[in-house]
Amino acid sequence: MEIVTDLLRGDGFETQVTSHRAGGQIVVVAFGRIVAAWPADDTVARDVFVASAFPLGLQGKTLAKLAFTSTTQVSRVRARVEQGGFAAVAVVGQVGRPAALSPTEQSRAKDLRQQGQSLTQIARSLRGSLASVGRLLRGVPAGTPTSATPAMLPRLTTIAAEPVVAEPVVAEPVAEEPVAEEPVAEESAAEEPAAEEPALPSVSAAPSAPEAPRAGQPLAPDHRPHACRYAGTLLCVAALDALGLSDVLDRATAERPEAAIYPARTVAVALCAAWAAGHPSIESMHERDPFALGVVLGLERSPSVRTLHRAVRQMTAALDPIQWWAGWMTELLRRRPPPVPVFGTDGHFQRYAGDAPIDKGYNTKRRIAEPGLATVRVCDLSGMTYGDVAVPAADALHLHVLTVARALRAAYGEIEVPIILGFDRGGFTFEALNALAAEGFWYLTWVPATVALAPLAPLVPAPATVGELPWTHPSLTHPSRLLVERDETTWLPATTNLPPWVDTSTALELLRGSRGRIENGIKSARAFAHIDRLTDRGALADRPDDRPVDNPAHRRLSALERELEADWVSLNVELSSSPRSPRPREEILLDRDINEVQSVVVAKQKAQTPAKVERQTIDPEARRTSLKVRNRQLLLPLKNAMENSRRWLLTALGSALSPTDHAWDQDTRLRTLTALLRAPGTVSFSEDAVEVVLHFPLAPTAHQRLTDALAQLDKQALRFVDGERAVRFRLAPRPTRASADGANPIE
Repeated sequence: MEIVTDLLRGDGFETQVTSHRAGGQIVVVAFGRIVAAWPADDTVARDVFVASAFPLGLQGKTLAKLAFTSTTQVSRVRARVEQGGFAAVAVVGQVGRPAALSPTEQSRAKDLRQQGQSLTQIARSLRGSLASVGRLLRGVPAGTPTSATPAMLPRLTTIAAEPVVAEPVVAEPVAEEPVAEEPVAEESAAEEPAAEEPALPSVSAAPSAPEAPRAGQPLAPDHRPHACRYAGTLLCVAALDALGLSDVLDRATAERPEAAIYPARTVAVALCAAWAAGHPSIESMHERDPFALGVVLGLERSPSVRTLHRAVRQMTAALDPIQWWAGWMTELLRRRPPPVPVFGTDGHFQRYAGDAPIDKGYNTKRRIAEPGLATVRVCDLSGMTYGDVAVPAADALHLHVLTVARALRAAYGEIEVPIILGFDRGGFTFEALNALAAEGFWYLTWVPATVALAPLAPLVPAPATVGELPWTHPSLTHPSRLLVERDETTWLPATTNLPPWVDTSTALELLRGSRGRIENGIKSARAFAHIDRLTDRGALADRPDDRPVDNPAHRRLSALERELEADWVSLNVELSSSPRSPRPREEILLDRDINEVQSVVVAKQKAQTPAKVERQTIDPEARRTSLKVRNRQLLLPLKNAMENSRRWLLTALGSALSPTDHAWDQDTRLRTLTALLRAPGTVSFSEDAVEVVLHFPLAPTAHQRLTDALAQLDKQALRFVDGERAVRFRLAPRPTRASADGANPIE
């Protein structure tokens, strides 16, 4: 028992107050009487006691000692009382990651452990993870099993006519043994539970033992609410279906064998839900709650990590990468076409930190060339990603802008839409601009400093900030406009072939918008969808390095040629001043003739020596490696689609994600949505619908705004994982002081 004693100060008091903590209870005694008592894990009751003691004039340190809490928590309670009065103490926001087990479930787990049940049996009874139960019961000894607990009954063996004798046996968790992989049907061995044991004789007045969750078994449509810590991720899952996940999977033939327990759609949704819940990789899903994630899928439990790895391999083997990429672009343009057909295009570089000698590319963020993987990313002005196509690491953007424009035109199909591409200086070449204009595409791009231009200052006379003129250049084969924007003492040139009725300011705004959305989309997807995590390991092929490098022999001949040219100039100068030269004229002429002969020989040798050679000819041990990107072809577009689903939700919920309509509250939308996607809740299943109730306490006005917005999502006809049942989202009622007092009374 822990005891804290302090002096209760104040007029007429000057007495001792004592606080005791024992048996999971905290009791405060003053004047020889119990003045407050509450369970040790009841934070609301603790805060109510602290708030009630403020008028007594006790210091924060004294209150912290009496309540067995920290002075920081006392300060938080004081701030809530000052802002919202005593009633604000009963509304406590959730801090940090939600607990895996509720206080009731924790108490139940300890009772079951004292009854002698094993950790595995307790986890199955509470539908929690074995890791959570193990952490909770660490150091708690197992008791002796009772005869009224069927889960602890031993196996019974009948021998002739002898009576059955039962001896108590305490079962311990057994580590799962690895199962050898097979081409198709190995999943049943990895996921299904062990064969059932012989039936036990019935025991009177004993409840039936809970059944072990079965792999791939759907949850019964009995309207029973299932607690789920990942309930908020169902918003992303429903938005993915609205963006065409099922159709794209069919188009790209991303399938699993018919004998597989978890189909390809379920695997894709499981991965997206895990990413949204904060698990950045398949390996990190070892820490997931398999039963809660199973509720998101409508199943008794989610696929194991081993099954997910196998499923990804199977889906990748049958995948058509071109249709997988084109399918997302097509479905997005069909279901949610951008109001303005301006698409930002840019290269994205993912740095590689391993030891494999892969190709280098230019990392614009670090401004160095280093090993890595490169893609060409396409976004619209709202930040939606239409493609992230893998390209060679050293490729410049201008090599792919025409391919992107053609892909967008093909995705639009028969719809005639003017396609406008915006890109930075890496995509600028006159050849690329001419090719775009020749095929009827429009472009907006910055002009690099390497292009010779007339003085730009006269184009933007003060106080104007933008100006333009028709641009004629010998390398341009089509009409173009040179746009200039003044940034203090700097003039930024850009060019476009948009018609004149698109004024200069609008064109520059579109260019900046397309470039800004690309950068914003990359940063957002890196943090939320984890696009920069490599999804393959090791090298695909190790071979001699055949990449071209500078030939050292050619470099030496070039240096010798420069030396001969310098000597030739020096000899001519010496010959012109021969009367004053210490050497005779004949010797100077001889040296000049020798220099001329050497120059001819060196020039001939240089012409016959290649400037570039394969690296292996210089270093026979030089190797070249390509990384495995097979799984990346499947997972990267899926991650981008999940980021698109979040942006779809931002648009669908809109201003309801802000607590008010004031301008200063509008930048809270993304934070509110991120918290909503990771909110716990309950999920109820029926024959034709799935009801999701999210536990996301907010202030009254913000709570009502978000409640109405979630109800409006019903008009979007969102579907569950199975693609058939409708899914509806609601917010749980706000916790009030009355409900908090009823749940956690203070005696």
